Amino acid sequence: MTPPPAVRAKVCVVIDQTGAIFQRGECRGLAAEEPPETPGGAGVGGMGADLTAVAAGLRQLGPVVPEASRAAGRAWLASLSRRLNAPAAPRWRAAQQAELRMMDAHIRQARAVAGLAEPAPDALLIARKAFAEALIDAVGHDGPPAASWSSTLGRWMADDPPALTAALNALDAARHLPCGRHRASASVVCAALADFARDGQRSARCADMPGDLPRTPLDLLVHLSALIERVRRVQPADLRLTALSQRAARLFLSHRMSMERVPGLLRDVLQGMVAMRPTQPADQRVLASAITETTRLLTDMSAWFDDAGFERGRLHDNPHGRAFDSLLAQALIRRPPEPVMAAVATMCAGFRRELHEDPLAGAACLDLCKDWRHDPRGWMAAAPGVPSLLDDQDGAPAALRRVLAYLDRPMERGADRGLEVVARVYLLVYLSVARGRVATRLGLPGALPAYLGASADRMLDLILPLRTREPDSGPQGKARGIGITLAHQPPAAEDPRYRAVERAAWTCRPGEPQADGTRKFSPVADVQHRRGQPFASGLSGCTSVLLHLFAHLRDEGLLARDVHAADVLLAAAMTLIHDGGHSLFEVFWVGDRLSSRLAPTLGVPRVDPREDRSVAVSDLNRIAGLFQRETASAVREAMADAWQGTIDYFERHHPRGSEASRDRRQASSQ
Repeated sequence: MTPPPAVRAKVCVVIDQTGAIFQRGECRGLAAEEPPETPGGAGVGGMGADLTAVAAGLRQLGPVVPEASRAAGRAWLASLSRRLNAPAAPRWRAAQQAELRMMDAHIRQARAVAGLAEPAPDALLIARKAFAEALIDAVGHDGPPAASWSSTLGRWMADDPPALTAALNALDAARHLPCGRHRASASVVCAALADFARDGQRSARCADMPGDLPRTPLDLLVHLSALIERVRRVQPADLRLTALSQRAARLFLSHRMSMERVPGLLRDVLQGMVAMRPTQPADQRVLASAITETTRLLTDMSAWFDDAGFERGRLHDNPHGRAFDSLLAQALIRRPPEPVMAAVATMCAGFRRELHEDPLAGAACLDLCKDWRHDPRGWMAAAPGVPSLLDDQDGAPAALRRVLAYLDRPMERGADRGLEVVARVYLLVYLSVARGRVATRLGLPGALPAYLGASADRMLDLILPLRTREPDSGPQGKARGIGITLAHQPPAAEDPRYRAVERAAWTCRPGEPQADGTRKFSPVADVQHRRGQPFASGLSGCTSVLLHLFAHLRDEGLLARDVHAADVLLAAAMTLIHDGGHSLFEVFWVGDRLSSRLAPTLGVPRVDPREDRSVAVSDLNRIAGLFQRETASAVREAMADAWQGTIDYFERHHPRGSEASRDRRQASSQ
């Protein structure tokens, strides 16, 4: 018998809340009609929860669970079956059996909601904690978890995303165990496993975000804003709701979200919705649904409010912060401010004059053309004039002529004028780097441009000590998305003309590995993670090169007109975010710290002299105030577009988003 739609919807909600394993992981296990391999007599702990019973329970959920969720469940079941059939030490066999009990608890809870079994309150949480304790004991047998996870738990799960996700869910629950040793061990192992989680998600290309792990304040704020927008679509004239929508946007841009600020806003939104009196039945249904979900959000938040903190991997993922930055750069590239285009054109003309006087310019141009030819960026095929630079077959003089001709040509004013900014900034930075590389290779330190030496000094004494990142040696793969979303996240922006590339945001892990297996993070990275500012690849060295070049051209009288330093900084942000290398924070932090040396107008104002400069830079409302009128207006417009795009991203991809929920309902009704 097929359960009614209301029951199906409730089951989907339960799976969102308690079954992230049905939404994450690699779903290439068993085909839909293929039964899992069941080890003979795999009864567990007197509970009767053997693989056959679990598989039967999963099949019973068929009519009420979307196919994607069933596929993920089958993948987990196949993974567990394979491991139970393989030889294992007793302590690991005990952990596998606890994992089987946890999977059985998942199935039982979903069946109870569908009316197919008796409810068992807290059974899933108890099973998760038991699994976590078994994992910790198994790892601890080989020594402290921090020292042994990579050779035991990490190795076991590195190629098994379903098992990894189950362990992450259990270890997250274990952070609240009564035993202090288990709590500490769970935190250590969870942090260690986060790297493996990202590796597994990269290979799986998982589109769905986890639905049941603790949510960050930023995630909650975007969810609340999406609920506000759903109601505003049917009640656009409600001034109170409009004011609350603007308040939510300002809170997001300030990056001062906390578990104290978000609940207050949430309660005000709920009061505003309750006070509304729509007259149309359809509008009443939309409002009732939004009130129900907002109430649920407020109720659920009580469980998250007392959480001492979040695992670093959750804070690093930050899909909505990454989506916002990516969409902001995309909006600015579609409608670049005229002062920014003029600033870049003026710098290109001055740089052209600089190259004429450099005897090594031809060799540097040839180096640049070779680099771009062998590793072109995704946007290069669409950028006007760039394909003509990619020929490296005719020597240094010809390469120099091509670069000079490119710098001399007027910037196009058509639909791709924003890509002119991206391409020219990229050339200014990387041709500067090539000039330094050629001078070093030829053993001519005197030929190194002075601005490059100054930038290198700032890298050593300012940027590198606070960047704390580690290149990731594992395979990353390529994709066509634009911006700084991670490989396992849906891209926030795309262009069919762009080629697939690997983005720098995928290849650098934040933090420096320590001898005890932990990672050390700089104070700047802490601000990024705690305030919802995305960590792409750390503080930007490219920004330092570009700003030192700007100051050099200005001081040498090579700029034909006045250029506002903040326009140069914005051009750097547009380029580096679009290319997938840095976040807005990572660019503007460097500009702020170099302001005293290069241009005072780059300094982000602080409300208090004692305020942490990193905290000041994280406030995008203040960053918008750095620019002159025309650029400031364009930036604020782009921020508004990016914020709306971030809400749309939530609705499309988050398990609690309206489009994702609708897709699940459609799948369950088929």
